[in-house]
Amino acid sequence: MRQLQKTGSCIGMFPLTRLSHRRRGGDSKLLRTEGKKWDLMGLNLTLLFYAGVLPTHRVASSSWRLRLYRAYPVLMVLLYIMVFTAQCLAMYKFWGDLDAVTDTAFTMVGVFMCYIQATYTTRNSDKILQLVDTLETKLTPTMKTLASTREQSILVTNTARKTRLLTWTMFVIVHGMLISWIAMPLIHRYSEGAQEMNFDSDKPLPYFCFIIWLPFDALRSPVYEIVYSIQTMCFLMACLYYTSVNTVFMTLIIHTSTQFRILVMSLRDMDELFPVQNMEREEPQMGSESNAEEYPHDLSISIGNELDAYFIECIKHHKAIIRFAEELNAVLSPLLLFYFFCSQLIMCVVTFQVVLTWGQGNSVLKFVLGLAAAACGPLMFCWFGTDIIQESLAVQQAAYGCAWYHRLRSFNRLLAVVIMRTQKPVRLKAGMFYEVSLTTFTQMLNTVYTYFAVLKQLYDE
Repeated sequence: MRQLQKTGSCIGMFPLTRLSHRRRGGDSKLLRTEGKKWDLMGLNLTLLFYAGVLPTHRVASSSWRLRLYRAYPVLMVLLYIMVFTAQCLAMYKFWGDLDAVTDTAFTMVGVFMCYIQATYTTRNSDKILQLVDTLETKLTPTMKTLASTREQSILVTNTARKTRLLTWTMFVIVHGMLISWIAMPLIHRYSEGAQEMNFDSDKPLPYFCFIIWLPFDALRSPVYEIVYSIQTMCFLMACLYYTSVNTVFMTLIIHTSTQFRILVMSLRDMDELFPVQNMEREEPQMGSESNAEEYPHDLSISIGNELDAYFIECIKHHKAIIRFAEELNAVLSPLLLFYFFCSQLIMCVVTFQVVLTWGQGNSVLKFVLGLAAAACGPLMFCWFGTDIIQESLAVQQAAYGCAWYHRLRSFNRLLAVVIMRTQKPVRLKAGMFYEVSLTTFTQMLNTVYTYFAVLKQLYDE
């Protein structure tokens, strides 16, 4: 797990700029930062801190605080193992009950997926921090050398505001589901009073966040309160993992699209910054007596040289964005493959539960919120993945849309190379099986419907 040392201004509680590594006891590494300007991902990194994935400077600067911080996720994993074991026992106990099995499968897969996401993010926290550092200090500042600096700065600021809104929205959706799953069984338990003692032992207990089975009486106080508290803590951490991990990657994807928009703005500004002149190189006429005739030709050469230098900076920016997208894809691709597979399974079983509990008031509301939380993540990833594809293709249109037919041959040669490269859009992948786009999300929904139809047929039979 990465440690952060503060040497300048911070993004929230996290200093992120130019990184340098050095050893500090055991296998820990220190991330030093200097000279930050942009605050693009402060909220996301703060959520990762509360999730136990990324320590702050204050925590990392003290050995005992760091030990306590590392013990925090370990404790949550131990508690989750206890809950997971009780869920496995429930699967075995109620195997013939399709309703109970699908309900248990939904929560088992969902919570397990969140803990795996957190583990993967913790193990790759150095790569994620490097991506954030690249975005903050190496990628975004390149726009200073390009056109419309003020407009581009506004675009970056608006994107940061958009990502913060997205993070809070997803936080509210996921934790709204959490509140419904925690509160309703508890209300049900204490509203029935002593009637729970007559409950059928061959049926799942309705008084817990999700279905479990224990080889002892779990309804007697204080055993019930202890078991329920453990379930609640594990569920709370799963929701926090889900929100913090997914939104940090969504934010990186959105800012990648913004960088392509910045590049498009720079390309479209070329004709305004470098007005079209007679750019054809012609040998000066011998014996010319008037220097006035040479000025237009000299001015064309000067503008051509400046245009070429400007266009080369645009090409460097384009290469930097592509390199950043490749690094992001290398980190995100394995996680997305696992996430998409689990999300399809979750959406299938929770849709089945919605159909079964339709008209049952609180029960159907619980599963509807679960379905919304399960579907919004893949939808957002695919939506922003499609945005990257479209924005990377827009670079080709912006490059070809300039007045290249009035430019020098040196510029046209560079332009031909850019157009050839931009014919292949930048795409994010989920392993070797999925392309992160809305087309993929549609295919996922078709798969979910197929699995749902099979479950429904089994239930009817």
